[in-house]
Amino acid sequence: MSELEIRHLHVVYDDEPVVKDVSLRVPAGGRLAILGPSGSGKSSILRAIAGLVPSRGEVLLAGSSLAGVPTHRRDVGLMFQDNALFTHLNVVDNVGFGLRMRGATRSRARVQAQRFLELVGLEHKREAAVTDLSGGEQQRVALARTLAPGPAVVLLDEPVGALDRALREELLVAMTQVFDELRTTVVMVTHDQSEAFEIGRDVAVMRDGRISVAGAAAQVWANPQDSWTARFLGLNNVMEPGQPLHAALGCVPGVTTLLRPSLSRVADAGDARAARVLTGVVEWSRFRGGLYRAALSELSVGGSPVPGARVEVWSDRELEQGPAIAFTIADDDLVPLND
Repeated sequence: MSELEIRHLHVVYDDEPVVKDVSLRVPAGGRLAILGPSGSGKSSILRAIAGLVPSRGEVLLAGSSLAGVPTHRRDVGLMFQDNALFTHLNVVDNVGFGLRMRGATRSRARVQAQRFLELVGLEHKREAAVTDLSGGEQQRVALARTLAPGPAVVLLDEPVGALDRALREELLVAMTQVFDELRTTVVMVTHDQSEAFEIGRDVAVMRDGRISVAGAAAQVWANPQDSWTARFLGLNNVMEPGQPLHAALGCVPGVTTLLRPSLSRVADAGDARAARVLTGVVEWSRFRGGLYRAALSELSVGGSPVPGARVEVWSDRELEQGPAIAFTIADDDLVPLND
């Protein structure tokens, strides 16, 4: 494992800048998820780290610049959504391929490959044809093949994007466990918020070739910095200055604010007229990945109606459509944004 650092990285395709002055650092054994929509430049960062595209700026691995170092000498492992397994090789020889390219004998490569098949739970499939495996099993083989040569850093480009949700969640858990055991330095790019926060100890959100916000995963989720990032993360309760709810909740005048209500603080019925209690009628409640997401309308704050306002909330239980609920708003539920 090695520290990876990117300093003032620029990537240009056909005179069009796609990565604009990006600087990031991943400590040895750290995991960074770069999250962004299609076309944001996230995959171009991976390709620049690997030396697959021309770039300006610095890429340093364990403190040493990779300028002028060809891809095959950069000591990075690459895993893509298309696993690119060799159909003429069985499972164990696919995993050992990188070791053979580094000079290991076939028998030595197979011994090493067996260890990584055990890590990904496929030791019983070692002699199987890769075409006989499920999609999830093929991605596990691709992961083992990426890790087997012991790269200093592993680069993952939408590694589970082609799988259905159940397989994706299963493989993400397996990947995290393997990375923890090996203390692997990882950079993953994805457009999926849940994948980013599952893998990344740190998360960087990209927009139009630049980093919108970066930091510890919990910090990015709690403080997305601006309204675009908040909405991209699925946090839709962005209140602009001048909106009735902004004023009713006592937000800082002139400052766009994110409301992060927690239904763990459901208020008693008698508290509905308190200054920081928000009441609303449940429009809908839908199950989303372990929690329920609900929309509230017909809002009031401290007993005073807020015309036209609507918020989305999360709950660990299904909320019945129609009845009003009330919950308290704490100071840390109101997050100022830098718009």
